[in-house]
Amino acid sequence: MEIWCFGYFCATIPDADVLMFDLGYSYGHWLGHRGFFHSIFFAFIFGFIIKSLFYRGFKLTSATGFMIFLGFSLITVSHGVLDAMTT
Repeated sequence: MEIWCFGYFCATIPDADVLMFDLGYSYGHWLGHRGFFHSIFFAFIFGFIIKSLFYRGFKLTSATGFMIFLGFSLITVSHGVLDAMTT
């Protein structure tokens, strides 16, 4: 159950960038919507954070630890890929 919740969270977290509008960043700014938080770089950082915080029992260098990191990273990337298919 826990892994499904983290997967859902990873898939939706890039849209938290709409909060940047309240901080005065425009849509076209690199911190605006579909900017940094929709990037592959952010997805790998976020996958690493989720793995490091909630799956500390698995070293990143182990096969299981790397697959956890990669899985959450790819789930996060999927948001940007699907967004790129919309207008």
